[in-house]
Amino acid sequence: MAIPIKSLLLAGLGGIAGLLALSMAVQGVMSHERPNTLGLADGKLRPCPPGSKNCVCSEAGSPGFIEPFALTVDAHAGLDRVAAEIRSMPRARVIAQEQDYLHAEYTSLIFRFVDDVELRLDPRARLVHVRSASRVGKGDLGVNRKRIEELRARLQSAGTIR
Repeated sequence: MAIPIKSLLLAGLGGIAGLLALSMAVQGVMSHERPNTLGLADGKLRPCPPGSKNCVCSEAGSPGFIEPFALTVDAHAGLDRVAAEIRSMPRARVIAQEQDYLHAEYTSLIFRFVDDVELRLDPRARLVHVRSASRVGKGDLGVNRKRIEELRARLQSAGTIR
């Protein structure tokens, strides 16, 4: 008895979809381990890895360049306002906040991927440098850039940055 081609194709597509979902779930679980590359290096945010398609950073010379935030308020009050804005965003939490540095984690809705957002305050220049990077994978469909631009728009609306 012959099995119809349509049934075979549907079964094959179902199997592929299942494997893809399993793979993404495994990557999501793997993304919960904090990388040891967080924090400042020589007083600056670490650059994105060469060829990275899942990282943006405002420090000079970094691949995935994005503009830093230009503060319109007192520098240290500005970093506190940035932290408060991050806390108000969905699936975001501030992990560490020091005088001139902040680390936050954002978790994706479905597969629970964790991305790291780091900010470095430059009080003399009244800038907040930003870095947002995925923990796993090679690409992010622009999620990290969109996240920083959403944060920028929120802070502009609040009058915290230009």
